[in-house]
Amino acid sequence: MDDIKSIGVNIREARKAAGITQGTLADLIGTSSRTVHAIENGTGNPSLRAVTAAANAVGLHVRAAGPHRPRQCGFFIHPGLPRVRG
Repeated sequence: MDDIKSIGVNIREARKAAGITQGTLADLIGTSSRTVHAIENGTGNPSLRAVTAAANAVGLHVRAAGPHRPRQCGFFIHPGLPRVRG
């Protein structure tokens, strides 16, 4: 499973565990239900801001892969870490 789909699956599972709908998550992060659907399914081209906001809203933290892999663009989700405020 590629990074974006894996992130989406984790966001979906955390959202469902929190008992909120895609529509509620969309309202919380200021986007559309369609964007939340795209994030959770790893489709379309949602912005990094939207993906990060969705993850943070359900208690997950998204972090870009470090400089040890400069040719790869990867993201990691860590449940339970503090939310990053921008």
